[in-house]
Amino acid sequence: MSLRKRSGFESALSELQCVLLAHRGINDDSATKLAWIDFDIMDYLQLKGDRTSSDLCTIFGMSKSNISKHLKRLREYGLVEFTQNIDDGRSFFVSISAEGRDLMDGIYKGRNELAAKAEHVLSEAEKRQFIELATKISEALDDPALHMV
Repeated sequence: MSLRKRSGFESALSELQCVLLAHRGINDDSATKLAWIDFDIMDYLQLKGDRTSSDLCTIFGMSKSNISKHLKRLREYGLVEFTQNIDDGRSFFVSISAEGRDLMDGIYKGRNELAAKAEHVLSEAEKRQFIELATKISEALDDPALHMV
């Protein structure tokens, strides 16, 4: 196995990612068995509201079978609920359950605590610069045209 040397930028980005993930504020046993995409789905549902599984496939760029696997797991843990779409009896709306909202609220609380710690060590100018750079990187990472790079 060949180990390549990481650039300083890659190391810094990786270290930040590891620290943020390690302090994500998940204490629930079932939550530790979830994939990152499961949290992304719950986060999206909490922020944007009910969606069909087809909507979620489009939003997350996943196949129907893959999104179904994640929704099944979330449903088994009581973190999402399904209600029949009255306009189309063949599809269902997926919504975050009360348990799912509680879990995500704990994660949001953890994020807020991390942000407060990070804000404390940065000057106002550094905070503005961080916001600008983080936004630029996030937008680039989400740009499908750059996924080929």
